[in-house]
Amino acid sequence: MTTFDKDNVIQSRAIDVYRAAYAPAAALPANTLNATTDWSAPFAKVGWTDGGAGFSTQQQFAGVSVDQVPDPLYFIGGVREVRITANLAELSPANIKVAAGMGAVTLTPSTATVNGQEELVVGAGAAVPEIATWGLNIPQPISGLPFRVLVPQGQSTGNLSSTISPTQKGLAALQVQALPDSSFTPARLLVVRKVLPLTA
Repeated sequence: MTTFDKDNVIQSRAIDVYRAAYAPAAALPANTLNATTDWSAPFAKVGWTDGGAGFSTQQQFAGVSVDQVPDPLYFIGGVREVRITANLAELSPANIKVAAGMGAVTLTPSTATVNGQEELVVGAGAAVPEIATWGLNIPQPISGLPFRVLVPQGQSTGNLSSTISPTQKGLAALQVQALPDSSFTPARLLVVRKVLPLTA
């Protein structure tokens, strides 16, 4: 008899998007870290999201054909794209930088008498790519154990366009394109992990 696992039907409000400065051989947290505990440094949450967070893969194929046969003989793999996407609901200068993939953020702390500031400056000329390690953390619905996604090395490729109105909040649309991380053998683009429960 076929059995099904309700933990594989994942829907949640408890969605966390994590970012860390890129370092070789980045790894997901240990399976013993529960889904409601923050990942340790160097990872940091990017804040609230709107509309969820996701990941996608797309592989292009080109058909090889000959005059004598109407159908393709076989297909050759072409460009492959792996992405993490999310709408960042906290429109901070740091999140704008992360989503747009350009600029530099400086933070001046407040004092008892002077307001500080967080400021993003995008200079003229070619932008320095925003390369980082990215992760998603979502609890499985029944066991509560983590469902995690990791892009060991990714570049922000989003085009930022944020509108603020009486009926619409400003969002920073995050789109991260995975890059091959050659610090692993073979190189890695994406890791998806479902933590399993202990045996009885």
